[in-house]
Amino acid sequence: MTELWLFIIVGAIAVFAAVMMLLSENAVYSALYLILTMGCIAFLFLLLDAPFLAMVQITVYAGAIMVLFVFVIMLLGAERFGAGRPRFRWLTPLGVVAALAFLMIMGLGVLSGGIDLQTPPSDAPQLRVINLAADSGPIDVYANDRLIASGIGFNSGSDFVTLEPGDYEISITPAEGETFGGSFTFDPDTVQALVAYGSAGDIALSVIPADFSTPEKPRSGRVTFFNANPDYSTVTVYDLGPNGELDTNTQGVVTDRVIAELAPGEASEPILYEEGIYRWAFVTPNSSVIQRIISGDTGREYRLERETSQLVAFANERSIIDDQLHPTSAAFRNEAAPAFGSPMRIGRDLFTRFLLPFELVSLLLLVAMIGAIVLTHREEARVRDRAALRRRVSRPLASVIASQVGRDISKPDAETPALPPAEGRTPAGD
Repeated sequence: MTELWLFIIVGAIAVFAAVMMLLSENAVYSALYLILTMGCIAFLFLLLDAPFLAMVQITVYAGAIMVLFVFVIMLLGAERFGAGRPRFRWLTPLGVVAALAFLMIMGLGVLSGGIDLQTPPSDAPQLRVINLAADSGPIDVYANDRLIASGIGFNSGSDFVTLEPGDYEISITPAEGETFGGSFTFDPDTVQALVAYGSAGDIALSVIPADFSTPEKPRSGRVTFFNANPDYSTVTVYDLGPNGELDTNTQGVVTDRVIAELAPGEASEPILYEEGIYRWAFVTPNSSVIQRIISGDTGREYRLERETSQLVAFANERSIIDDQLHPTSAAFRNEAAPAFGSPMRIGRDLFTRFLLPFELVSLLLLVAMIGAIVLTHREEARVRDRAALRRRVSRPLASVIASQVGRDISKPDAETPALPPAEGRTPAGD
């Protein structure tokens, strides 16, 4: 409820600031109102748990871009819009019509129930198929007669495919053996792995939920252990510790830390670990088989990377040496989806899904800058030369002299009049 009231208050301030930005006749005031609008948008990003976007909004738009706008306005000396005759009379009615059309479309959508503002949109379920069935060869997978994966070899998995929510009949056709399958329901907003395990002629299916969200703990990864070996009733996963050996006490009881105890076809809950090197092992009930969990070419260790979601399975694999089934481990790694608003998520979305819209917005920003310069620019008189800048007198100098001497001195043939005699002055020559 608090978030709702914060959204209403901040949204109202943002709308008010945007309206005042359009109505203000002072360009500087309009820029300041726009800065307030940008600040409100940054606060809304904080409500969406996207602090990085909020900081980018303040730094780039409310900071650098608006400083550039204010600089252009002050440089052109066009703080006042109202001086002089309006140059673009069509902008006001066009803006009013566009705003009314937008409000009408939104209102009709909300009132008719076409837009649900309460329920967030749900994502379609995603599914991948993993082949851990020994001697089955490559498999093809069908969902309601639709081929969703083909040629999946042993100890490998398909890419994630998007399905419509609902019930499905999953059928798997192996290269060796008969077709088998089962009924499954896939709900919206789910990401799952369908694992085929066992051996040819006795293959079972299990659905394992996958969680690809960013781990809550920094520099960590998520691991799920799965028992895909039907030959053992229970398999225990141990943490072997720094020495990498299975420790027992004098009575022969294993003393290493137990991570999970799994029946065939059972998966553990996702476990969060910090990135690093671990020494794990699957151990059968009587400790007759110890299968170390390794990754890559490390030989005895498992390297866990940050921001990953991994499925580690215990299965059977036919040896090419003695042609017998032997326990083995397999790991399937996926990168966790970056958190909403994180730099990685923003970069991935901008340069993949929204590259063209991003470029169009950049172009619109350039057009907006040019428009601001055009709207705020005033026609100034051309600077005249120094002679044209001399002060004009209200009465020409020749006219002033002519009034004093009694004739127009600009005419060369005019007679020079005698000066009137001064009082008490003796005429010349006397």
